[in-house]
Amino acid sequence: MKTFVVMTPPGGDPDGIETRFIRDGFAPLAFIFPVFWFLWHRMWLWTGAFFLVAAVTNWLMATGDTFATGFAFSVATSLYAGLEGNRLRTAKLEARGWRMEALVDAFSLDEAEEVFFTRHAATGSVDGTVEPDVRDVNEMRSDGAKTGFQRPAESFGMFEWNGVR
Repeated sequence: MKTFVVMTPPGGDPDGIETRFIRDGFAPLAFIFPVFWFLWHRMWLWTGAFFLVAAVTNWLMATGDTFATGFAFSVATSLYAGLEGNRLRTAKLEARGWRMEALVDAFSLDEAEEVFFTRHAATGSVDGTVEPDVRDVNEMRSDGAKTGFQRPAESFGMFEWNGVR
């Protein structure tokens, strides 16, 4: 099963037209084509950063003695893009005021949309007690800590220290 992060725009989305479902996991296209993947998702800063990294790694691989270093650096940055690309998408949306509404476990995107909107229509809001495959992010933490993609200062991004992910 895959986990999908359900993001709603600022001010809510009662019709579900602008609601986005982002798969929480490895993004193979971001691993293979990081610059184009970030460009496709309109993440301009990350596009520029990965373009510069690609230029530097290509230059390192072109100069005979540093081929292995350039190749290793290229693979490492592509692996980072594949592992963290979808999390960076959700962080970009949160920075623009979007809200993480729920986490949905499903086998496909169509099933995730069906499960989320069925629960939403039946209850008026997503409630984690209705079905185990939809979890309301506002009720996930019992210790009173703020939920969502809140990260402590020492967290780099791939590894979470507060148990949110």
